[in-house]
Amino acid sequence: MKKRNFLILFFLIICLTFGLYYYNINSKEVRGVEIINLDKNNKKLLFYGSNHSNDIDSPMFKDIEKNFNRIKPQVVLVEGDFNAIKYADMYEAIEKGESAYVSYLAQQKDIPLQSVEPSMRRQYDILLEKYSKEDVLLMYVLRQLYQFQRESSVQNMDFEQKLERYLDVMANQGFPFSSEEILLKKVLALLKEHLNADIDSSNWMDINYYDLIYRSGTKLNRIYSEVLNIRNQHLLSVIEDSLNKYDRVFVIMGADHVKTQRKNIENIFLIQQDKTKY
Repeated sequence: MKKRNFLILFFLIICLTFGLYYYNINSKEVRGVEIINLDKNNKKLLFYGSNHSNDIDSPMFKDIEKNFNRIKPQVVLVEGDFNAIKYADMYEAIEKGESAYVSYLAQQKDIPLQSVEPSMRRQYDILLEKYSKEDVLLMYVLRQLYQFQRESSVQNMDFEQKLERYLDVMANQGFPFSSEEILLKKVLALLKEHLNADIDSSNWMDINYYDLIYRSGTKLNRIYSEVLNIRNQHLLSVIEDSLNKYDRVFVIMGADHVKTQRKNIENIFLIQQDKTKY
């Protein structure tokens, strides 16, 4: 106990010595949420690590708004490309998830918005240097099907139509489909080969897509982990650039990004502070 108290005291002394206030919150009220707050010399960075949700009754959304208003951001960085969409109201935004909700909050106050994501074309190009086109395509499709499962309107969804639209989006983003490929037919065949079953509107909701993508040790999980690495490197670059331009920065991404990038984010903040001395 004495050793633990000493370590806590030592950490507080270090924080006060450098004038840096840093804390990592794992909220008891909002499960799975982690927050990094960095504050020094009127420069503030708040990184809200969310528990992905579109449940309007989740206390996370009020917690997000509280932290958003507390920092009064000059720029907002969001996961995904939700910054490119205009939301009619908070309900429409929450239906799309927490990044959309933060985008809505920023839009209401005319705060500059930016995505932390590298272009999909860049992600595709990097992945296709290491993995087959079929494996990369399958990973993205299965990940998107998991996202579809989480939407509240999923019961009324036309499975094949929704999937075909997503494939069109991938094509527009630069995924190298050949001109003669019938995309939906190709993907349904890939799904059948991987899942050992025909997938259609009657049974697609029965598949555990989460395990297929996020279970460690599988080839698809290795591809997904590579995507995370690409995104995290770009994230750090965007945060550094934003801190050079603004004094108050708010970021929202999934809590896993906080867990894996906490030290890197803190180091970027401290380095940026050193630059302001000169």
